[in-house]
Amino acid sequence: PDDHHEKMVRAARRHNVPYQVIDDGDVFTLGTSATATITIIRCDQKWGQNARSAACRVEFGGGTILLLADVSNRVMNYWLETRDPAEFDCDVVKAPHHGIDGIPEAFMDVLSPSVIVCTNNTINDHNITLERLGALYSGDGTVHIETDGTDWYVWQDPNWID
Repeated sequence: PDDHHEKMVRAARRHNVPYQVIDDGDVFTLGTSATATITIIRCDQKWGQNARSAACRVEFGGGTILLLADVSNRVMNYWLETRDPAEFDCDVVKAPHHGIDGIPEAFMDVLSPSVIVCTNNTINDHNITLERLGALYSGDGTVHIETDGTDWYVWQDPNWID
């Protein structure tokens, strides 16, 4: 761990904030219901901190959202070769690393999301794939996503700042 990590751990302990190392395959239950879980998905290769960022598969009832953290195309292609594709099937996906590198076509086929959310804006030459697939961009206004475990409700407020 680097100096920034050590400082964060010390600050968390000083303020009695629980600190726990999470790893690939760890599952957390949300609330008191076992029907709402977060499963951690991490790359086991030492390709830098973005490659090791914790992607999260959030499941509630029959609904699934995949938050791809800052993983790169290299990691997504590696996962295609080494993991069960069912781990990545989702209703909603949050594009990795602000959508800067997009998502490889083969990985997108495995995801098969109904909605793609990109924490960026549409003025980005690198996310052509996401634009073609109809991604919603939080830079263009707040994206709201809710589920009752069966149906998804997605809407976007306009960006009133521009």
